[in-house]
Amino acid sequence: MKEFDCRTAGSPCRAAVTATDDRDLEARISGHLRSVHGIEPNETILTYLVSTAREKGRTDA
Repeated sequence: MKEFDCRTAGSPCRAAVTATDDRDLEARISGHLRSVHGIEPNETILTYLVSTAREKGRTDA
């Protein structure tokens, strides 16, 4: 399970999106960007945002 957090990407938004894999994560992030931030994501943005995602439950100290 993957988790994307808007704050990790530098946004003050506190939303977190979870998905089963990168493809699902891209779709969920895209929906969040459109509905909450009014942004139409492109491939570059999505690639970057997916790269900031972590395995759910993992914490790096």
